[in-house]
Amino acid sequence: MHASSRVSVAILPLVRYDTAPKPGSDALADAVTDGLIGELARQPGVEVTSRTTVMQYRDVRARLSAIAADLGVQAIVEGRVSLTGQRLWIEVRIVDGRRDRKIWVKDFAGEIADERGLERQVAEAMAAILTSRFEPDGTSP
Repeated sequence: MHASSRVSVAILPLVRYDTAPKPGSDALADAVTDGLIGELARQPGVEVTSRTTVMQYRDVRARLSAIAADLGVQAIVEGRVSLTGQRLWIEVRIVDGRRDRKIWVKDFAGEIADERGLERQVAEAMAAILTSRFEPDGTSP
């Protein structure tokens, strides 16, 4: 697969959702966001916008299609993380950047001790959806 035939995606900063906000909430969300960016970038057929670039969109209220156009990506990933005891929950949503339409949503859960393994699992699932839903010419079926 040539670089030009890769699906372009940006993972926006994930948000922490807990029933009672805790100090350091953003730190966990940022760590998981960073981990997902790294893991997804390792997947064949996917080109991922850097963490430094996407962090400017933390708390930004804008249409996802506008953000996708600004970043020049086909898809946007948004999501949430939660930590309950030692259990880490990650919810991700893939949005078609051109159409501003959600195309996939999935929840993942695992032990915080295996955070990297969970991030890898999420990235592999996202890569499969992205490469099956977007064409090399930048369109989506």
